[in-house]
Formats: sequence, structure tokens, C-alpha cells
Amino acid sequence: MTRCPMTFFDGYWYCYASAAAMFLSSTGHEISPRVIEVVSGVGIGGTFITEEGLAYFGNYATFKGVTKAMEILGFAVETAAQDDPTPVPFDRLEKLLESSPVLVGPLDMRYLEYNPDRMSDEHYIVVDRIEGDRVFVHDPCGFPHVFIGRASFARAWRADVLDRKTAFYRHWANPLRLTSPPDGELYDRAMVFFKEVYRQAEERARNGQLIGKEAMVLLATLTAAGKLNRMQRGHLTHFVVPLGAKRALDYACFFQPHHATLHRLTTEQAKIFGTLQGYLVKEEWEGAGAEFAKLAELEGSIKDAVLRN
Repeated sequence: MTRCPMTFFDGYWYCYASAAAMFLSSTGHEISPRVIEVVSGVGIGGTFITEEGLAYFGNYATFKGVTKAMEILGFAVETAAQDDPTPVPFDRLEKLLESSPVLVGPLDMRYLEYNPDRMSDEHYIVVDRIEGDRVFVHDPCGFPHVFIGRASFARAWRADVLDRKTAFYRHWANPLRLTSPPDGELYDRAMVFFKEVYRQAEERARNGQLIGKEAMVLLATLTAAGKLNRMQRGHLTHFVVPLGAKRALDYACFFQPHHATLHRLTTEQAKIFGTLQGYLVKEEWEGAGAEFAKLAELEGSIKDAVLRN
């Protein structure tokens, strides 16, 4: 495979999609992170609330979405992970880097020492090369060609505290474009996957996880009663609510040529997320709770429209 120079995509909000777009650009094909974000299905599947009480508006496993997005877009990719945290697969990583950049994640951001604003969160980056003890990466948080020491990189990649990983040291390499599906086929492929995501969410709900419309209703009730704690408020206002608005706009753009109902619903969803942000920052809990209640109804409508398609 001919390795082309990577295009740097700067986008903290869509870290996995931006990192995947950089990775795929090494084949000479530039795919918008906004498209990757949508077809990954990460924004599909309904709200869920973690054991810590933090809400996320979408699918649970970003790494599965990344793999599926590349498949939908027509790429074959080598992907691997390991069940045991030892040894750190540096030998494999260095071998893969001879022919391809390597997309890695989920990572624990706390150990990405080049980022002065790093926090404990899930993240994805692209490894470009290794020189001695230094691992050079492109980080969509705004850091092209930065380096990190091997030990810190290993701790970030191991990601012990991330509850959404299912294995250690997950990575993707050697992307190869097999097909370039036209818009209609891309939409059809994505919709098949979206239905699968909703069915998987239903299975999790049957196993006792609060998910989808019901989770959003709980969030509406807690918010209207002023019962969100400081961590929950910060999580909503600094990350997931503005992300929800951005993502809904991208879904609306994706659906517009193909499905008028889903275009209308996701456009309305973006507007409500934007209004919700204002209420939350002003600590107007009754208004915020009412917006969450509207989002709960929309979640049900979007799910029904996808499954009926």
C-alpha cells in the first residue's frame, strides 16, 4: 500500500471520527469527520446513563462504531486488541508503522502529556512514527506531530479506568479502499446498521440497563427538580449537550436527501439541544427539564422512523 501524507483534522468534539479521517487520508482519500461521525452510529441508539450518573446521548461503544464506519465507507482495515494488559504490543505497533499510520483508542487522556488541558476521558489519536523512546502522534485536540514518551503512551493506551473498553490496546492499521459507495448506497448501508444498533440497545434494556426514551425521561425529572450534581452539570454543559446539537445537525444533513421525516426530527433535536444549553448554564432547572422531556419524545420518534424505514 502506498502511504500518502495524512491530512490533519482538528476536532476535539469528534475525536474518534477526526482521528479516523486522518487515518483514512493516508490512502489518498479524504472523508469528512462529519460523515464518519454519522455512519459510525455513535449518535444512534438512545440516551444511556453511567453508574456515575453521567448521561450520554448515543451508542455505548465508540470503537465498534469506528470499525463499522470504515466498513460502510468501503474500506478494509486491519484491527486488533488483546485480552491481557501485558505485554504492551510495541513490537507489533512498530511493524505496522512501516506501512501505515495506526489509529489507536480508546485512550485515557490523562497520560497524554503534551496536552496542557488533558482530563480523564476517552480519546482517539493516530500514531505516525516511533523514534527511540518517543511516540509521535496526530491528536485531533489540536496537536499535530507531537510526541509522548513510551511509558506514558502505554499507560494511556492501556486505559485501565475506562469502563467502555472491552479489551486492551485496540488499534487499526493498513486501510485499503475497496469500494466508493455513492450517496444512496451509503445511506442504505448506514440505515441497516442503525437498525442493528437500536436492536442491540433494546437487548441491553431487556437486561436491565436504562436506555433511550426512558433514560431521557429520568434525566428530565432529575433536572426539573434541581437534583443534578456539579459533576453532572459540568458534563452536560461542557460536553454532551453541545455535542448533541452538533451531531444532530450532521444527522439532519445526512438524512435530508433521503428521509424527510428523519431530517425534520433531527433538525428539531439540534434546536432543542441548543435551547437546553442556555437553560442549563443559567441554572433554570424547570426550563431545562422541559427541554429534556421534549428530547425524550424525539428519541422515541427517531427510533421508530429508523426501524420503519
